[in-house]
This record gives sequence, C-alpha cells and structure tokens, in this order.
Amino acid sequence: MKTTTILLTLILVMFFYNTEFYCRPSFNGNTPGCSGSGCHSFQDNKVSVTVNGFQISVTVTGAQNVAGELVNSSGVMVTYVNSTSQNPFTLTAPQAGIYKVNAGQDNPLLWDSVTVYLLPPTAPNNLSAIVNLSVPSVQLSWTDNSSNETGFIIEREILNSGSFEIVDTVGTNVSTYVDTTVELLSYRYRVKSFNVYGHSTYSNLSEAQLPVELVSFEAVNSGNDVLLSWHTSTELNNLGFEIEKAESIEGEIYNDWKLIKFIKGNGTTCKQHSYFFSDENLLPGQYKYRLKQIDFDGTFEYSKVVEVSISGLNEFFLSQNYPNPFNPTTKIKYTVTDAYYTSPAWVTLKVFDILGNEVTTLVNEYKSAGSYEVGFNAAALTSGVYYYQLKVGNLPDGEAGFSETKKMILLK
Repeated sequence: MKTTTILLTLILVMFFYNTEFYCRPSFNGNTPGCSGSGCHSFQDNKVSVTVNGFQISVTVTGAQNVAGELVNSSGVMVTYVNSTSQNPFTLTAPQAGIYKVNAGQDNPLLWDSVTVYLLPPTAPNNLSAIVNLSVPSVQLSWTDNSSNETGFIIEREILNSGSFEIVDTVGTNVSTYVDTTVELLSYRYRVKSFNVYGHSTYSNLSEAQLPVELVSFEAVNSGNDVLLSWHTSTELNNLGFEIEKAESIEGEIYNDWKLIKFIKGNGTTCKQHSYFFSDENLLPGQYKYRLKQIDFDGTFEYSKVVEVSISGLNEFFLSQNYPNPFNPTTKIKYTVTDAYYTSPAWVTLKVFDILGNEVTTLVNEYKSAGSYEVGFNAAALTSGVYYYQLKVGNLPDGEAGFSETKKMILLK
C-alpha cells in the first residue's frame, strides 16, 4: 500500500511538471511565433520595448518567467530567448530593419506582439540657401521630417564641379546652419539626416550665388577729360563691363547711348576690385555714362547713370591722380587757362611728403592754355601719403595767381 502511494505521488508530480513546462510560451527558433498551449491567450499591451541602437530591451508586464523572439520583415526569426527569469531581457537585431517582437509569460499564460522600427531617418526637404553680403556667408535652413535622427550632415559643391564635400554636421532637431567658410561665389548645398541605423537620402539641392556687387560708380572731370572709376566687392561669372556714353554738346538734346569701351571683368571672386577708364579730349558739353555688366552666359544689368560737365578752358584745374592708391606710377592731369594771364603762364607742379619736404618737381616751365598730363614714378619712395601742388603765375619768381594741392597714396 505504501509503495502504491509513493508511485501515485510521483505520477502526479510528473504530470504537473510537464503541464507547467509545456504550458509556457515557447520560442524555440523552429518556427516564428508563439507555440504550445502557453500561447492560447493573447493580451495586447502586455509587452513593451525600449530601443538603444540595435539592442531591444523587452519587458513583459507582471511576469517572472518570460520568453521572446525577434522576427524580421521577411518572416524569418533572427534571435530568441526562451524561458528566462530576467525581465526585461534583451534581443539583439543583426542589422537595420523592421522587426516584430513576440514575447509572453506563464501563470497566467499570456503573450503579445510589438513591431519595432530600426530605420534610418526620413530625408529633410525645403532646403534654402540665402547669401549674406555684409559678411560673406550663406544661411541654410531646411525642414526636419524625422523624429529619430541623430543629426544632419551638410555638404556643398563648388562651382558646379560635381564633387560634394562635407562642410559640417549639426545635432538632432537642428534645422539651420550658417556657412562662414565661403571663399568663392557659387555653391550648391544638400543635407541628409543620419542615425545609428544609417542615413537618409539627400534633400533638394539649393544654390547660393553672390552677384556682381557694384559698390560705387563715379565720374570726375579733369580739364577736357572725364575719369570714370568703379569698384566691386564681389563678382560672379563676370565677363566684363561695357561703358556707354550719351552727350549733349552746346545745349543740344542728348544723343543715344553709344558703346565707347569694354573693360574685362574678373570672373568669379569675393575680393574687391577697382576699375578705371579715362574718356579724353572732350568738347565742352554735358556727358552721361553708365555701365553694362555682362555675365559669361550673356545676361546683363545696367548701373546707375552718372553725369558730368566739361566747360572749356576758362578755369584752372588740377585733377585727382589716378590710379589712387598707386604703385609705383600714377598720372596727374591739369588745365591752364589764358583767361587771367597772358599766355603762356609759368607753371610748377611739385610733390611733397607728409612733412612738407619737397620730393620732386614734375613741371617747372611756361605752358600755353590747354590740358596736360604728367606721369609720376614713385619707385624710389616708401609707402605713405604724399601731396602734389600746382601753381600758375606770370613769371617764374612771381606770386602765383592760382595754387591747388591734392593728396595721393603710395601703397606698395
């Protein structure tokens, strides 16, 4: 009787042991999904996950003995953990992708399924590039379409070379950037987002072009000549400038614009450049000038119009030297009139340093009424400020009836 009781007890223990074992959820790697009698009850929101890179931490709420598997988008089980008391437990994805986590518990016998997205971020769009001319730079902005990016990679292409380089990277949720490393004047930009799973496709391309920036355009009369000068702070694809003139002689109506000279530009540059042209031996009258800036592709734009008068030889005149600053040569023009002196008049043109010491004499002779030009070579002088003075009188040693002084800069 005692032997029978012991045998019956052993049979009952084995029955309950096997029942408990087989009633647990089973993820044995043979077939994706939960199997066994332990999978008969599905409970939504029973399983939760947190993701850190490719590590998926799985928590089965209110459970001690748990199990789970990771199935890829093709329905293939890639890893599993079976019958563990560790809760949460970890499943490791082999690569980026979309996965389903199947996990469950015993006592009571429940299981759940959660989809996990281990994907690169969505690409940004609406990229724009705005040029800042005051401080050469490009302001970039874009739309962040992703919620899982680690940051953004900013790339640019130089002068349509077809080769992009990385300018910089910015962090998560940043959607603006200022590129202060611009040296040339034509760039194309693109941006992509990235995270641990990879990177997105690129945004749209956005081009930044700095135009030809004409900062000044002036016309100054010098006797019977007109000196034109203009300066650019930047140039982009600048073929050059056509100088056009319209004139009114002796009160007549201005004639049509005429091309008088083409000055070659400097292509593409962010450096400042100065241009000069002298329209010489003009008759008394009114003159208008304008510039036609032309790009290599033929597009063009006109400057403002400048106007100047030429009034014959009724007054003495000393022009500003040009170029100025200069290195080492420059030209000085002056006009002598016979309205006040018996022609010819005695003329002196001298150069002085900043302390008033005479450096050289450029003219020291009788001159008849007319316009003149003299060159000055300062190769032997040091950089600095110098003055040139024109004096006109009847006699070499007599008192000057006209005197004028102007400043010039030697810059070596």
